[in-house]
Amino acid sequence: MNLKIELSNINHNKMNMKMGNPHYPVNALMGNVLDIFTKLNHEFDFQVAIEKGLDKKIVMELTDKPITDVAELSAKNQIKLYDNFCQFYWCLCYSSLLMYDKGIIAKLIENNFQGNIEMSDSELKTAYEVFQAGVGLLYNEKDPKITERPVFFELPNPYNNINDYVGKANAIYCYGMTFILYHEYSHFIMEHSWFGSKKDEEEADSNAFWTIFTTVPKEEEVTAMIGIITALCALIFLDNTMKGDEVHPDGDIRVASALENIDPEYDHYRGIASMCFKMWAFHYGYDKKFPNAEESENWRQYFDSVLNHLYYMKLAND
Repeated sequence: MNLKIELSNINHNKMNMKMGNPHYPVNALMGNVLDIFTKLNHEFDFQVAIEKGLDKKIVMELTDKPITDVAELSAKNQIKLYDNFCQFYWCLCYSSLLMYDKGIIAKLIENNFQGNIEMSDSELKTAYEVFQAGVGLLYNEKDPKITERPVFFELPNPYNNINDYVGKANAIYCYGMTFILYHEYSHFIMEHSWFGSKKDEEEADSNAFWTIFTTVPKEEEVTAMIGIITALCALIFLDNTMKGDEVHPDGDIRVASALENIDPEYDHYRGIASMCFKMWAFHYGYDKKFPNAEESENWRQYFDSVLNHLYYMKLAND
């Protein structure tokens, strides 16, 4: 059995990647993602899936367009990823982790957290720049321009600008993308309709989660769980509503469902999710009405207050 990544080209020469010049810096991690994806499942199961019609090539679309797609299982049973989303997701991993760690946790330890992240620290400023570059890839009908690719090579990235937090973001990203791959793989093995439904999406999320949770090495469990959380959080940035559609459940509900299956004693899981939700609110201009973290005793309580706030926000916007 030999699952492999095949790069699909949109307006760019495939040789760029083969010669060591990735379309986006994040593409340098695809081999790592595929390694994790294959090691967390039995080779026999993959072989059976391939014999039943799953294409063993996982396609990565290289595109300079704004993000409109994340991943899909095509009608030809081929899993496809989009590298503009991958780059955005990596930027979210890096910026949310650094902001949470140095902007909040470090200040809480010092008993000096005032409710907002102070951008006086150079690392936090850079994290903000990475975040802004990432969200600059999102589709915006009012402004079709997106962050130009060279920007990502100048900021911290997994290809040519590596630091300690890049390494941590890489590990989280690889598990998050593994979750996305298993989500699409689950659609195939569970024989979901190509047209999809919310029930199918919930089942694919659940199967992807438990596949990783039950097979990941214990020493990598925290990294893997944060990967799953941030991958689901990345999806909420695709629009400003937090609502799903005819096929997909609401984004906050998907994140909350995953968190219900994770160790409730490790409060940082909800801390990271809360950080991502706060970044979503900031990006779409909702942050001034968002709950204040300093009013909660722990991250579970704060995350619950965020969910409650989003529930009423969605009702008001119906």
